[in-house]
Amino acid sequence: MAVGWYRNRKGLEHGWTSLSALHHGRRPDQERHARNSTNHSGHVNLELAKGENEMTQMDTPAPLDAAELIRTQWDFAAPRQTEQRFRELSARAFQQRDEVTALQLQTQVARAQGLDQRFSEAIATLAEVEARSEGQPAIVRVRLWLEQGRVLNSSEQPEPARPLFLRALELARAEGLDGLAVDAAHMVAITLLSQPDEAIAWNDRALDLARASSQPDARLWLGALLNNQGWTHYDKGEHARALQLFEEALAFRQETQPRTKPTRIAQWCVAKALRALGQTERALRMQEQLRVEKAAIGEADGFVQEELGECYLALGDAERARGHFARAHAELSKDAWLARKEAERLQRIGHLGGVADAG
Repeated sequence: MAVGWYRNRKGLEHGWTSLSALHHGRRPDQERHARNSTNHSGHVNLELAKGENEMTQMDTPAPLDAAELIRTQWDFAAPRQTEQRFRELSARAFQQRDEVTALQLQTQVARAQGLDQRFSEAIATLAEVEARSEGQPAIVRVRLWLEQGRVLNSSEQPEPARPLFLRALELARAEGLDGLAVDAAHMVAITLLSQPDEAIAWNDRALDLARASSQPDARLWLGALLNNQGWTHYDKGEHARALQLFEEALAFRQETQPRTKPTRIAQWCVAKALRALGQTERALRMQEQLRVEKAAIGEADGFVQEELGECYLALGDAERARGHFARAHAELSKDAWLARKEAERLQRIGHLGGVADAG
């Protein structure tokens, strides 16, 4: 599974932030108007049909909806497959003479390349988009700046990334693109993770934007923002406040996305905060419920196994903890990002699990 589903910075940049794939709703009216005004609706053949066989709208390819595709076609656990999907969709949009949609989808090709740590390719892809962006509707430039900033931030360059997110935020707010404005504000927060108070302030701004908006794509950011804010407080050792935010995120997920992966992630976060607060038995029950649910759908989850190990260890049952740590190590050691960024964590899990080659 993707590391980004549970707590780490890769997840914040591409999973939680980006669970923009999960948190974008339908395209705002402003974007729909921008696309229609370009006369690239994809229905040219209808105008050519006069005097020939009668054609209906169903005879022509349906125009592509960039926001809907970005919301539904992302798989953050499989960036290369996602990249290929967006390449194909972008090519189809170009064939339909819908450059606005095609360029937006190309930004997601770059995003997938960045998630795959292929930063030079991502920069080159975005340079192609930038070369064609002049005169395009604002949404193209907003998405371009967002992804340029994300590539820089993912390659550990938060300082040069921040002005791009600020520029995207300003234009998105001016154009009424609320969902993208929220995305930009929360990415500013992520560039400030080394300054927790500043990060919290910016995440609060993103929350305010999401709560004040009537646009679904902005409102759907609430779960991810509450999660991010919870983790920032958790990192500061403010576990009680983190729990409050995680519980609010869980309530939102249960209302909007019941019995889905984002809801299970929210449950995991609540359980982890409970363990940090010493409510270990309650945390254990929640993690065990998650383990059963994941097993029922045929999914192994190293993060759940890790937390089960921690719970049993805290309760003094080292023998039972060992089995969970061993299973956690078997799953989590497969993730190259985690191995590179949190090697000590993996080593500890392996030792507690009795893994001979844990390092």
